[in-house]
Parts: sequence; C-alpha cells; structure tokens
Amino acid sequence: MVVSRSDLSRSDIVRAVTDLLGADQVDTDEQRLRLASVDRFRKYTSVHGIFEGPQPAAIVYPTSTDEVAALLDFAHRELVAVVPRSGGTSTEGGLETVVDDAW
Repeated sequence: MVVSRSDLSRSDIVRAVTDLLGADQVDTDEQRLRLASVDRFRKYTSVHGIFEGPQPAAIVYPTSTDEVAALLDFAHRELVAVVPRSGGTSTEGGLETVVDDAW
C-alpha cells in the first residue's frame, strides 16, 4: 500500500469533493467503496469478501467537463490521488486503488 502524499484526512477529502459536486454526486457507501477498490484482477478475492488494498475515500460522479476540471485541480493542488474508472474490467489490476484515501 502506498500512503497518500496529501495532508488532508479522509473526511477532509470527502467534504471537499462534496463541496465541489454536491452530495448527490459523491458516494461514501462502505460496500461500494470496497467494491471500487478492486477490478476483475482481484475478482476472486472480492467474491469471498477479501479486500486487501486501500479503499477510496469516495466515488465521485462528475457530470460535466467543468466538474472534472475542478476535481482534478483540487486533486493536483492537494496531492490527492485520483483513480479513473469505467466498467472495472481491467484484468491486470491497473485501475485498482493503490494509494490510501484516493477517489
């Protein structure tokens, strides 16, 4: 596991992205965070409820390029890791969260 370079806490990160997007576009459900921490590369372990890697602080759903730009600006400024995801079908583990408190 790689430790985040950001000085922000997990709750600070969630609060900041919620301020940027609104609560309806930020998901912090524990089960969905666990599932978002793996892709098909770790599907077997996740089926058995084994989640060894770090979990994201939140799953965010921007709806415009302006929101994406604002999120990435915040992440760059605060040194918060961002893991882009789509269908989670990566078979080599390339889209898994490897840094604590990413989103």
